[in-house]
Amino acid sequence: MSNKRLVMFLAAGDEHGWEERKFSHTNSLTNILCTHYDCTGSEPPEVGYRPSEYKSEDGKGSTHYRDGDWVVTKVDVFVPDIPVGNIYDEIVVCSCEYDPITPEWKAFGKRIVSLDSFGGDREAYNKFIASDEAKDCHIQPIPKQELLTV
Repeated sequence: MSNKRLVMFLAAGDEHGWEERKFSHTNSLTNILCTHYDCTGSEPPEVGYRPSEYKSEDGKGSTHYRDGDWVVTKVDVFVPDIPVGNIYDEIVVCSCEYDPITPEWKAFGKRIVSLDSFGGDREAYNKFIASDEAKDCHIQPIPKQELLTV
């Protein structure tokens, strides 16, 4: 299994909305629906998978998600011949077709924040806990054994 994977979801042919799908920096047309960087070690998407869509209700980031209107119809996995020094261990290209559905939006749960979220930096962790942003998070306390280490 790959540790560093780039997953690209592409519209197959002249699928729905092709006239509006443009790169912002050049305004040129693209068939790229979205890209994901995956370092979970899980399997790549399979045929039938639907990339998620996200929305924000507070303007501070994604608050809700749902299955998207695009469905994966073909998956190609590319692995470099020489795995040393590459940015990605594999690149996955998922061809998709437009197949609209009407799933309900689901709210994300509260973000889980721990000392590990700050790379072990206790000062940054404590500063975050004291901030207004922390009230919207589930704060995991520092384990007792870690409190004893300096």
